[in-house]
Amino acid sequence: MADSRDVIFVLASSLWLAGPTLCLAQKTPSTAFGGSTFANTAVVLSFLVVLSILLLLIVLLMLRKRRLDQQLEEEQRFREAFTYSGIGMALVGLEGQWLQVNPRICEILGYSETELLKSDFQSVTHPEDLDKDMEQLDQLRHGHIPFYRINKRYQHHDGGWVHARLTVSPVKNARGQLQHYFSQIEDVTEEHVISEKARRFQAAVDSSADAIFLIDPETMRFLDANRTARESIQRSQDEILQLGPHDIKPHWTREALQKGFQEIIDQQTPGTINTWHQRADGSEFPVEVMLYPFIDETRTLLVAAARDLSLVHEIEQTYSWLIQNMDEGFCLVDESGHLLETNQAYLHLTGRDVATLTNSPDLGLILPEDQNQLLQNIEAALDGSSARLQIHHHHPERGLLDLEVHATLLPMAKRRLGIFFQDQTQQHQAHRKLETLNVELQRSNDELQQFAYVVSHDLQEPLRMVASFTQLLEENYGQLIDEKGRRWMQFSLDGANRMRRLLEDLLTYSRVASQRTPPEAIDLHEILDMVRQNLDLMIEENEALITQEDPLPIVLAQESHLLTLFQNLISNAIKYRRPSVPPQIHLGFVDLPVQNGVPMVEITVRDNGIGIDPKYHEKIFVIFQRLHGRSEGDGTGIGLALCKRIVEINEGKIWLDSEPGIGSTFHLTLPMATAR
Repeated sequence: MADSRDVIFVLASSLWLAGPTLCLAQKTPSTAFGGSTFANTAVVLSFLVVLSILLLLIVLLMLRKRRLDQQLEEEQRFREAFTYSGIGMALVGLEGQWLQVNPRICEILGYSETELLKSDFQSVTHPEDLDKDMEQLDQLRHGHIPFYRINKRYQHHDGGWVHARLTVSPVKNARGQLQHYFSQIEDVTEEHVISEKARRFQAAVDSSADAIFLIDPETMRFLDANRTARESIQRSQDEILQLGPHDIKPHWTREALQKGFQEIIDQQTPGTINTWHQRADGSEFPVEVMLYPFIDETRTLLVAAARDLSLVHEIEQTYSWLIQNMDEGFCLVDESGHLLETNQAYLHLTGRDVATLTNSPDLGLILPEDQNQLLQNIEAALDGSSARLQIHHHHPERGLLDLEVHATLLPMAKRRLGIFFQDQTQQHQAHRKLETLNVELQRSNDELQQFAYVVSHDLQEPLRMVASFTQLLEENYGQLIDEKGRRWMQFSLDGANRMRRLLEDLLTYSRVASQRTPPEAIDLHEILDMVRQNLDLMIEENEALITQEDPLPIVLAQESHLLTLFQNLISNAIKYRRPSVPPQIHLGFVDLPVQNGVPMVEITVRDNGIGIDPKYHEKIFVIFQRLHGRSEGDGTGIGLALCKRIVEINEGKIWLDSEPGIGSTFHLTLPMATAR
């Protein structure tokens, strides 16, 4: 277009110059010698002007051809760059449709050129990135920005997501009107993955419980530190970057540290040191530092991971104090049985001193009497099992000691065994003495039961004779005896009857323990029915009401024991009633937790009788203890003691809740035949 305007301008200028000359030549008369000189001159000038115009046209055409060749060459270079570019390139329409795409963008997105040209960039943009992209595009369309560059995600043809760096610039015509957009797409998925891994690694380093430092061994300066490191020495990142390892290790010089670092670098193997770190306030704390050589491009750095051992140090001190102050003897041995450490209690038990143990460190020499058993116990502990061993030890001063030995594998980095020794000499002596006393007590109890049985049984006949002859005397000679004599005979008869009942109860009490049979499953409903039959007259005379929860449990006991137990409790409840108040007796129960593998039940016998003062709740279960005079009841003081003995024989307990004037509740526990 510019060349055409130049040609028109040249032609117009030439015509404007040549026109007056030609007109002047036509108006000038010719001379006799063939024409006017002036006219000839004008013709010549016109010819020259026309010739100049032609030359100018030729020059302009040549320039135009050169410009066209340059444009074609530039277009060819752009086309080749567009086609063979290592990044994705595309011409995008104003509405987002793909107008032209290069092979690289097809490779990045996994679509063919035909597939892309039928769609737009919005259809392959991640939904979360689309608004950001469209906002930037709107800014570009209105000329607020010359171009924009963002990171976004495109959907690959296989359904995955491609992370890309997008650069978009406008393409305008000669009049400055926006024609379309030129997009450059660079695949940064791998870079994103690496960056994400680096981010996660950095997050992991920062969240590590260990203090991590990056050290330049040449300058002996810190290059980086994680959050734990900053917190541990109470310094900011900027402060740490001005320090070196020797600045936080008060017991190490720069030269000593640098030498140690160089040895680790030369060997290319990790190293460990136990040292102390110093905080900004000057306080120190123990650490274990692991050093790892790390090659960064052309230089070797060191990564130092420092673990705070303050808690471990405190635990070790506490452990040492406990070991040294515990009553049990303790020694620490390795897996070969060699002694490493002992406490004072161990020295006291064995009668040896530290010097002796130092000179003879083998455990077999410490306890030669039981060496084989002890070594077997140690081997078992090394295999993870734990057992207790009883051994005898000859103390130099105290003589033969009974020791209990317990070896256990300790949770330590190296395999170490802790062996505990407990002096049980006094316990064993006391146990043997107790066994002797128990044998004597059992023999005494057996003799006492036999005596009670014999006495109660053998006295029955004399008492019957006294009662019988006293009764015969009253019947046959009563009219010959005065009133005072008859009262004395009645006293004798009553005393004989009371003595007979007392002997019968005593005989029953002694038989409970001596005549035992294996327990059997007993339904308490059946026991209660038998009690009702036995006490039928008493229940009717007192208008007593006996109720129970249904169903009552089935317990493990002897039937005769249970009949005696509940008959005593129910007859007492009727006997010790409140005046003018009919007795009400209720049997209930509550399931108890399993005890020693046996299901238990708590049975309650509740009445509305006269009640018992709390200060007598223990006394009433003692044999021959009566709370009421003979005028209030004819008991012998054996009934509740018998109940207690029956319950205890059946591995249960009995106790009482009562309030005077309200009533009493007897609680007793018995084993159940089956769990409910």
